[in-house]
Amino acid sequence: MPLINIYSFTSPGPRATNQDAILVCDIPDRGLLCCVADGVGGNQGGETASKMAVDIISKTLENDLSVAFADVVRFAHEEILNAAEKDGELAGMATTLTAVIIKDMQLEAINCGDSRTYLLRGNGLMQLSQDHSEVARLLREGRLTAEAAVDYPRKNILESALGAHKPLKLYQTLFELEPDDRIVLISDGVSSVLSKRELRDISKKHQNLDDFGAELAKRTQEMKTKDNYSIIAVEIV
Repeated sequence: MPLINIYSFTSPGPRATNQDAILVCDIPDRGLLCCVADGVGGNQGGETASKMAVDIISKTLENDLSVAFADVVRFAHEEILNAAEKDGELAGMATTLTAVIIKDMQLEAINCGDSRTYLLRGNGLMQLSQDHSEVARLLREGRLTAEAAVDYPRKNILESALGAHKPLKLYQTLFELEPDDRIVLISDGVSSVLSKRELRDISKKHQNLDDFGAELAKRTQEMKTKDNYSIIAVEIV
């Protein structure tokens, strides 16, 4: 296992409650698991869904070292659906998820919804997740330009989330890591106000991971994010 530095932070931002959930834990013989989940749903629904997602994923991976990452996420999806069905107050709850497992120098990433994972290497930034949102699909299909997407009125419409009554879409990738790589997981409270270029520039400015993470959080607040926001940053030493 490579040496790894870790920074994590979550905040309700301007909202009364925080429906984001984050998790960083080492699973023996499996690797370092990092998750960011952004819950949606009234009452306590979003908060419950995001916490259920990260808890179920971590506990299932700990109990079965051979289970596939995607199968664990599908199991969390089904459990959230079941919980909402049993409790009327949780009806309609769902959550995004972006998660990675790092073992040796390999990263396994999976996501559903619009929480993101980025890889920062040298002067570059690569998105390792794929947004499951209406605006992202229209961009991929060439039916919307990047300029038009900025003011697109349905930017918050998700096309898939754990616990949602929509077909579950998962995006997965494997990536070989190198020393000095930084992996950043964020909820859309960050990505809605900070561009990829800004995130990259903040990373280049700070050699220390804690300073990098702290400035990301500070800039997100300064840019007046309208949502909860969460950050996990991991650095391969």
